[in-house]
Amino acid sequence: MSINLDEIHNYKGMYSNKWSFCREKTGEEDVLAMWIADMDFETAPAIKKVMLERAQTAIYGYAATNAEYDAAVIGWFTKRHGWKFTPDQILQTPGVVSALTIGVQAFSADGDGVLILTPVYHPFFRLIRHTKRKLVESALVETAGGYAVDFEDFEKKIIEQKPKVFILCNPHNPVGKVFSREELLQLGEICLRHKVIILSDEIHSDIVYRDAKHVPLATVAESIAQNTVVCTALSKTFNIAGLQNSNIIIPNPALRERFQAMQAYFGYPHISLFPVPVTIAAYQKGEGWLDEVLQYIEKNRDFALEYIKRNLPELKVFKPQGTYFLWLDFRAYGLTKEELEAFLLHEAKVWFNQGYIFGREGEGFARMNIACPRSLVEKALLRIKAATLNLKKRNVK
Repeated sequence: MSINLDEIHNYKGMYSNKWSFCREKTGEEDVLAMWIADMDFETAPAIKKVMLERAQTAIYGYAATNAEYDAAVIGWFTKRHGWKFTPDQILQTPGVVSALTIGVQAFSADGDGVLILTPVYHPFFRLIRHTKRKLVESALVETAGGYAVDFEDFEKKIIEQKPKVFILCNPHNPVGKVFSREELLQLGEICLRHKVIILSDEIHSDIVYRDAKHVPLATVAESIAQNTVVCTALSKTFNIAGLQNSNIIIPNPALRERFQAMQAYFGYPHISLFPVPVTIAAYQKGEGWLDEVLQYIEKNRDFALEYIKRNLPELKVFKPQGTYFLWLDFRAYGLTKEELEAFLLHEAKVWFNQGYIFGREGEGFARMNIACPRSLVEKALLRIKAATLNLKKRNVK
């Protein structure tokens, strides 16, 4: 492969949300941007090739999908995840969050509850609030082996607060949990029992390490598939979030019709120009690139875990099974959420997502993006080590 994963890129003039505006957004010039969910790697060569070819046509009209597009999507999920569906079940939206917003509005009304497992991807909170729904939370439980679902609490919240929709995040962002088939079956059966429709955000489904396996919710049982809207995208898989396209799989025709009606009501676009050839190229020719990138990120994960164990004993880290994040627990340092944010940004000079934005259970944590050259991971950890040593010296005084 011709991509150098160790390369440090120059983002000048690229309008990168992650790197181009560090000083404006943080007030710090020399800060390592390891927050937002995109990679610091060039995308697959096959994607770059079709992007350049399509751009050179200089005709940028409306686009539509075709049989080749559908076959590429279905072929990918059949091969990678053992999930085969039909072309009529595939819809497009500009992104997974827009699909979740459409789903919440299609399957619930103002004041209805929407259930989430916290801590969780922060836009979930925003979309529930903006659609005038009631937030219903069931907290994941910290265990020695990672996070687990409190099924008793999960069902209790449904019985007491009667949410109409449950938003699942699998693999889970930010904690990196990949739900087992047994866990998914139990969640799905509880929702069926109480007539709660599931919106399953599976955007990180391809970013799973060798010690875990992603199970699409729609493959667990046909009855659960008929109660589920599965949200997928190439954006995390191939580092193309800026192209704004997601494939939403809805096996149930009645749910699909309601979803499409709401999408039309709000005027959400379906697909733009570049994602059509990009999706075909990525799913047909990008697998080798992804496999190499996954191996690299997994080595970043293992390097970081070992470094933290040896050099930052107070810092607890949950070993992720999926996503390219580390969920770092700084609670032992005794800092408030405001102090932790300032400490990391202005003393360690690392820009992470702060845990509190993922819910109350995230206070004292930070989310670190490790989909970057190894040298940046090492540099960030060295900065944290130096800053924590200075913090201890101040506390001793």
